Amino acid sequence: MTILSECTYRCGTSGSRAPEQAGDAHRGLDHGLELDSVLSQVEVRTIAQDYTVRWAGAADQIRRSDIGGGMRGKQVEIEQRRDQTLWMRWKKRRFPLTRCAAENKPNYRAAWTPPRAAGKPDAAERQRRRQQGRLRWNEGFQRLPAQPLWQVLRNNG
Repeated sequence: MTILSECTYRCGTSGSRAPEQAGDAHRGLDHGLELDSVLSQVEVRTIAQDYTVRWAGAADQIRRSDIGGGMRGKQVEIEQRRDQTLWMRWKKRRFPLTRCAAENKPNYRAAWTPPRAAGKPDAAERQRRRQQGRLRWNEGFQRLPAQPLWQVLRNNG
């Protein structure tokens, strides 16, 4: 049993319409089908707050006339067609996208440089700092009275 005869058996129809020519089994495309859209590369992106979409490391702008309510922050499908144009699918509509001009945002990472660290202290300096830390830690014990804790609590209690 062939695939066509199996479909005819299950669906009860032999096809949607007759072939264009007698020796040609190819059928014409539906009028509502966009072949460019079918053959495009499609990926999901999120619309930014400034109505841009990131694609291949660059920002693409949605035209002002195509902007709709509730569009910011939503997931949309971006299709890159065979002629390298970008189109956006949103709510069963398609809009062309235009590449933004070079972004002139300040680069804060380049503007701020961390302060230069002093040279690493030598071994004698590290030992001196350790001893000073121990002395400060022990000062707290020197301020305590020389009585056991239970006597201090009984006298002050």
